[in-house]
Amino acid sequence: MHLRLPGRRTPGQWRLDPTLLDAEGVSQAVRQELECYFQVNGTEEVPASVVWAAHKAVIRGVLISQASYRKRRKVEKFAQLQASLRKLEFRHKAEPGPVTFDALQEARRALTQLSLDEVSRSMLWSKRFYYERSNKMDTPMARRIAGLQPHGGVGALRDGVGTVHRSASKIRDIFTTFYEKIYNHSPHATSDNPTHEANVQRYLSELALPTLTEAQVATLGAPIVSEEVRIAIGLMQPNKAPGPDELPGLYYKAFLPILLPRLTTMCNSARSGTPFARDSLTASIVTILKPGKDPLGPENYRPISLLNFDIKVLAKVLALRLNEIIPTLIHADQVGFIPGRQAYDNTRRACDLVWLAQRLRVPAVFLSLDAEKAFDRVGWSYLFQVLTHLGFPQEFTSSIGVMYDTPVAQVVVPGTPPRPFRLTNGTRQGCPLSPLLFALSLEPLLSAIRSDPLIAGVSYRGEEYKVSAYADDVLLSLTCPVPSVARLLEVLDRFSEVAGYKINMTKSTALLVGASEGDAGIMAHRHGFCTTTESISYLGVRIPGSHSEIFTLNYAPLIQCVKSDLDRWAKLHISWLGRLHCIKMNVLPRLLYLFQALPILLMQSDLTSLQTAIDAFVWDNKRHRVARQTLFRPRAAGGMGLPSLLSYYRAARLAQIVAWHPNGRKEMGGSGVFNDVTGSSTILALDFPTLSSSITHGMPGHRSCSENMGFCRG
Repeated sequence: MHLRLPGRRTPGQWRLDPTLLDAEGVSQAVRQELECYFQVNGTEEVPASVVWAAHKAVIRGVLISQASYRKRRKVEKFAQLQASLRKLEFRHKAEPGPVTFDALQEARRALTQLSLDEVSRSMLWSKRFYYERSNKMDTPMARRIAGLQPHGGVGALRDGVGTVHRSASKIRDIFTTFYEKIYNHSPHATSDNPTHEANVQRYLSELALPTLTEAQVATLGAPIVSEEVRIAIGLMQPNKAPGPDELPGLYYKAFLPILLPRLTTMCNSARSGTPFARDSLTASIVTILKPGKDPLGPENYRPISLLNFDIKVLAKVLALRLNEIIPTLIHADQVGFIPGRQAYDNTRRACDLVWLAQRLRVPAVFLSLDAEKAFDRVGWSYLFQVLTHLGFPQEFTSSIGVMYDTPVAQVVVPGTPPRPFRLTNGTRQGCPLSPLLFALSLEPLLSAIRSDPLIAGVSYRGEEYKVSAYADDVLLSLTCPVPSVARLLEVLDRFSEVAGYKINMTKSTALLVGASEGDAGIMAHRHGFCTTTESISYLGVRIPGSHSEIFTLNYAPLIQCVKSDLDRWAKLHISWLGRLHCIKMNVLPRLLYLFQALPILLMQSDLTSLQTAIDAFVWDNKRHRVARQTLFRPRAAGGMGLPSLLSYYRAARLAQIVAWHPNGRKEMGGSGVFNDVTGSSTILALDFPTLSSSITHGMPGHRSCSENMGFCRG
């Protein structure tokens, strides 16, 4: 039993109330203040970043004064009604009668109504919100069927010596100490250290990395125009939690005509390296517990950086530019956050490679690397040298450098003031540019692995396949396991020295295919990997050592889970339309991912039983009043768009033609890496020669195409 005594409450952090902008006269007052401020301060004597940062302080003052004025008026009116009520009570006692009684009742009603106004507005909003969204594909429905509970904060945390603390200040200090150590793991690895800079330069010069073309350099280095900023703001959600300045995207969208030219000027000032104000680079860190992890361990929380909206706008503009050219810099092995690439490109290829290793009887190891806080450990000095080595223009790197110029973070723990600390490494999770920068920072390592002749991959017809990556989820397919892994660890150690990358050996898993017991012992005891011959988890699917287990390890548990969910949802009060939306927003995405991610033919019975369970859920186990085929039709054709699992499965199989086509294979080389494995290519069975090896006729461990021929024909 724990007894917590209430201490002195800390003042709450101000945040813009979105409803304040809807109050009468507030938007007009803010608009006038903005126009006056920028007219007075629109000179070249003061840097644009300073003018921009100062305007936020001015507007906060205006908004606070408007909110205070309305609150003060409400309090005054409440006091007046109380005084009037008191007088009427005395008068009614002295002169009882219908006239004084009616006046007394009217005063009471007015006072009660004023007290209930705020509650009534909240209740009305809540009723409208849930009425409009409770049976639609939206957050309330998603939370309801997923059984998610609101995050109640961190109630206790364990420090470095194992002591559990429950006070808000101690929890804040534990989090701050933990993240301060991660975000400053190598104080010497900075641009001020010539030895480190030389090591990074030498490492990059040994690699054959691609570079930007002149046209790409011109595109990235061009001045930022207002339309780019407008598009970036339009793509960002206005009601997301704001950064420390507490001005959400709603403020920027409400006053966009006034703010747009000034925000564009501020973004362009970053191209020349003009630093931002210190407060602009401050970020609030909120922690989210990872599923299934111990809530007492600070390492089990995912840090999400809440950046100021204006900084996110600049990052979004740069990310939109970088999206256009990054596929030419990042090898097709890396599919994470790269436009035109999908996770299932790599999962299908991994299954193909396992089957090929078995077919060729080549000892192989499929190594899933667990990178420790990969995004948070990226060295800035290394990152900017990578950008320079790839040929990024100075204007683009300066814009990024401004955002990484002495930034500050603070962990948000309710009930205690934050304790800011400096950052010297890491890409912030929550920044639109962060995933792309991480992909660029990891590419030299993947390139080093691909080009190293001492690391042997799975080879087929002159092509060697070693690496499959989705951001920091890296899967290596290696032959000659012992020497290849030994050399791999040397490559990883060197990369760690220059980039800060760190592999957690005990959490990395090795799937051994055709390897000897001696090789397995070396993997486990000498290198510390978790070894298995059964299966490994990669990008949400189980990749088995035997292809015959793909269905058992992936589809069977998912089908059982979906049926269990349907039974649980049937007990909830959900309308008929809501039940249709449950299938579209929850069941279909889970199944569709497996349709795309796994190269395996399904029998018609596999989907028929699940489609029947879906029908029973939609109709609440009652008589079907509309034919299934009618519900399958789109709304424009008189249906309801109920997903047909068979149609989606066929579409997912046919989509692999993109990888089979010569033009698609070069870019997407994840799902169709082999050509003419069996020489069979009957389109009815979807047995394309360059699709995944597992959909070919007569493959070991799979249902033959003759069993599925009728199913594929439909």
